[in-house]
Amino acid sequence: MELPRLVIFFLALIWVVCFIAFVVEGFLAFGSGITFEYKLYGVQFPYAAALLLLCMATSSGLLWANYRNDDFRMAEQLVYGALFGISVFGLILVVPLVLMV
Repeated sequence: MELPRLVIFFLALIWVVCFIAFVVEGFLAFGSGITFEYKLYGVQFPYAAALLLLCMATSSGLLWANYRNDDFRMAEQLVYGALFGISVFGLILVVPLVLMV
């Protein structure tokens, strides 16, 4: 799978924006004292967090798949593979919160 440079930049930008939004949302939820009841634009924290992590996992997964098994791009494969693993791990941790709400 060979993605154009513009698509790669766009997917990386999506990951960064979602990560920043996830961190900001987490701080606001933690600061409110009741993380389950915190709402972002009317959406409860677990649902918003799961959506952000899903976008992060999808974008980093596509980037990792683009560089997978490419001998000349081992650094990109390592970086995007790590981002994909972190995103999926976070998503796995948030799913029980979504099911509890």
